[in-house]
Amino acid sequence: MARAARQHLNREVVLRAALALVDREGVEALSMRRLGRELGVEAMSLYNHVAGKQALLDGIVELVLSQARAPAPRGEWRAALTGWAAAFRASAHEHPNVIRLFATHALQAPAWSLAVEDQLRALREAGFSDDEAVHAYRLVATFVTGYALYELRQDASPPLEHFLAQLPPEHYPHTHAVSSALRELDRTAEFELGVQLLLDAVGARLPAGPRHQRGGAAP
Repeated sequence: MARAARQHLNREVVLRAALALVDREGVEALSMRRLGRELGVEAMSLYNHVAGKQALLDGIVELVLSQARAPAPRGEWRAALTGWAAAFRASAHEHPNVIRLFATHALQAPAWSLAVEDQLRALREAGFSDDEAVHAYRLVATFVTGYALYELRQDASPPLEHFLAQLPPEHYPHTHAVSSALRELDRTAEFELGVQLLLDAVGARLPAGPRHQRGGAAP
């Protein structure tokens, strides 16, 4: 591993090693010195490929978000946004530490730029005005990011029974009444429902006309 790193060190090799470290041990474990040890090189040699730790953080977010690109055929705005939503959620589950970083840290580079470009292109080509395209992208992105973070938090939380035991049924009758539904919730179905409801609302604002399609039936 170390010998291969010395022979083939480049920005992608450095970023993928950083991503593997963050996936395994969290953002707190990442430093230029630690990454150098992972690659079998001196930390100073990494500066030939990345400007420093902030560039590493931007870069690993870029790697993960690149997995969430879902280009769709021209004008297929609904397929573009649905595909991106599903791909982002999958990336969140595969790289939870990086998605938390994306949501909570100010990045110095637009790591999300290509995914945003894909969606804005699909929306504008379908006939949305510039303002409506931006609103649609932001609303969907907010829901998708928020739901993914909600799932990550739930996965790290104690079981539902732990919370129910602290809630007297006489004071929280409705919470206890739906406890089975809370326990057996299909998160994928709920996530897809949320995306489709948003897209239905977005499509309702698209002007009628020959080039202004509503995206067809929900995928």
